[in-house]
Amino acid sequence: MTDQRVPVETPCGYLYGRDCIFLDAKQADRTAGTLTLLGEFNGNLCEPPANDRYVPYTIQFFGVVTYKVEDQDLSSWDWDSSFEEVINSTWAGILQSQSNAPLRYFTFQTYDDLFHIVCGGYRLLLKQPAA
Repeated sequence: MTDQRVPVETPCGYLYGRDCIFLDAKQADRTAGTLTLLGEFNGNLCEPPANDRYVPYTIQFFGVVTYKVEDQDLSSWDWDSSFEEVINSTWAGILQSQSNAPLRYFTFQTYDDLFHIVCGGYRLLLKQPAA
């Protein structure tokens, strides 16, 4: 299999650049199979731009089989987008063969960390930016 990375379009558009996604909190619940990340998107780095606003977000990955986190400064990641789905991944394919449910592989690149998540999917909730 050959990994193919596809940018994920969000309600803020596509997310680009190391300064685009800030992470304030991480909550992992192995029993529920969820990974929840909370923070803000830098509206200037969304495509299309969101008018100099920081947009608070909560993203919950569900049906999480596994995830790993890399320090951004130590990573050799050469991203196109800060939030991508990896199609035809060898890693996800191996995990899929051991799972009863369809799995997807996402990367979520924050200012400090790069998350690799193999899961069933995600839910993204945006809040109104502060005035």
